[in-house]
Amino acid sequence: MGDPFSLCWVIYYGAFPVALMTADFDAAEHTISMLTDPATGLPSGIWGTVAGCLRGKLLIARGAYDEGVDLLGSTLDACDRGGWRISHPEFFSSLALGLSELGRTTEATVAITRGFAAVGEGKEQWCVPELHRVQGELLLKHGGDPADASSCFERALVLAGRQGALSWELRAALSMARLRGDQQRLTEARQVLAPVYARFREGLDTPDLVRAKAMLASLV
Repeated sequence: MGDPFSLCWVIYYGAFPVALMTADFDAAEHTISMLTDPATGLPSGIWGTVAGCLRGKLLIARGAYDEGVDLLGSTLDACDRGGWRISHPEFFSSLALGLSELGRTTEATVAITRGFAAVGEGKEQWCVPELHRVQGELLLKHGGDPADASSCFERALVLAGRQGALSWELRAALSMARLRGDQQRLTEARQVLAPVYARFREGLDTPDLVRAKAMLASLV
């Protein structure tokens, strides 16, 4: 706590992502405020911009798509001008989801493409599984070929498994199981989701795991 820069990185890579993935939106908002509150003694400048990206992502997660898309899009533009590229793949994934919910299909496709491009530029591989999953969801939502979406989900599953990223693997399995369920391929849906769900030993009341449990119960 005595090193402001270290605290910034802990908030950015630890506290905020965990709060968001467990849908503890109040905690996520609190961590963002720590980056922008002068009383904390944290450095300003780029960290204020980073806080804008995080708040935009949080707004989208909360369903405030218009406000979230506007904030995240404008803040990413500011990042481009300032040369900050860290976590661009992650942020473009969120931006694509928000744009998709607003029916702005072309812009959503551009955003996910920029996310993949940012992976190549910055060599940030950690959220590539989520990029593939979101790409598949965009295809399904906007009339794409289900086979192409299935391929996206399969890539997400393989990459998440290779990385040992169980949370990403669960999200990919949820997307694939939902697709297989819609196709009335219920046995395949269970075969995808059940083994991933069974590997969790904690956090069973968090949103993704609650959804997984409910989906498994429906696949009969």
